[in-house]
Amino acid sequence: ALKYLGITVLPAGWLVFALQYTGRMDRLRRWLLGVLCIEPAIVLGLLAVPGTRHLIRFYPPGPPQAIPTASAGALYWPHVVYSNGLVLAAGAILLVTVMRVSRLYLRQSITVLVAIFLPLIGNAMADFNAPPFQHLDPSPLATSLAAWVLVLGVLRYRLLDLRPVARTHVVETMHDAVLVADAHGHVVDANPASVRLLGRRAGQLLGCPVATLLSDLADPI
Repeated sequence: ALKYLGITVLPAGWLVFALQYTGRMDRLRRWLLGVLCIEPAIVLGLLAVPGTRHLIRFYPPGPPQAIPTASAGALYWPHVVYSNGLVLAAGAILLVTVMRVSRLYLRQSITVLVAIFLPLIGNAMADFNAPPFQHLDPSPLATSLAAWVLVLGVLRYRLLDLRPVARTHVVETMHDAVLVADAHGHVVDANPASVRLLGRRAGQLLGCPVATLLSDLADPI
């Protein structure tokens, strides 16, 4: 039952992260955090009491199985719907925010999408006993792969270091090149004119030092 500490807390934590990262948390009241704690507290409370544990997951009576397989209780499926709903909502918030701003963030969006759906697919295969996982839960493996994808996104695509910068249609369509840099002088956004001027693909500009780009532009060909 200890694994449910992560199973119940992570979906709510993922939603809070998505709201804070996209700037939506300020628009919501703080009671949202309290509401998100209600369902995990109920599930963990039911699992903590032996007399109610069967409402979530239980092992059928009888002789011990070579590979113990738990059965779903009456409240297990509402918990699955709630948890997966939070994860999907958080993923949708992140993807919509990133993809609305710029095509530069396509690789970051794909990374987030893969990291979101790997655990969901693993959980679904375990919940419905999909072959070849009738007796094995692929969720830990799927979650580990998702974590590896996120680490790759952070190290290679600077996933969490980049924040989408609001732009207008004027900036998007203007003929002058516009580069937006962070406090460290790395590119966090660029309009199509700058992509054409620098002669690089849009995704290659993210995270590059502005000084290096300008130096390359000034070098004779």
